Amino acid sequence: MRRSTCLKVFLFSGIQAIVHNFPSCGSSTVGVGRRGELGTVKYSTGILRKAPRTNYALVDVVNLNTRNSRSVTVQVFDWSNGNAIPLKLSPYHLRTCRIRVGPNQSVYVYADVTKVKFKYEVRITQSDARDLISNVTGVTKVTFAPQAGDTVLQHNLVRITS
Repeated sequence: MRRSTCLKVFLFSGIQAIVHNFPSCGSSTVGVGRRGELGTVKYSTGILRKAPRTNYALVDVVNLNTRNSRSVTVQVFDWSNGNAIPLKLSPYHLRTCRIRVGPNQSVYVYADVTKVKFKYEVRITQSDARDLISNVTGVTKVTFAPQAGDTVLQHNLVRITS
């Protein structure tokens, strides 16, 4: 018996665009609205044990597409007590942050994890496009030095369904 695979493609009649010089979090804009854009996918870092000097969970996103903007939604959770407690993301102090990434641009968002006792998780929802890359790094204050064990690159993120 032959199995067939299905690729979902969403078609939109219009193009919706928002232009910002920096990440726009909490936007009420729905969808990117590009003709032929692939669906979205949700990724997780899994639970990370916080390194002692880690102060921020930093999410860097780069859109290598030279023509189209993309949207990425980021959430960070404190799992120290066994439950997912959402943390505020900066620079806008929201628990869920929607970032608009322009063509051939990079943006970032971060959460203060200094009060996280043991473990945290980062979830990223983004277009299922190969030219949109998200990386997560646990960093210190001031010098923003990456901490061992707190870096998860795009190819190491776990695809989740809910």
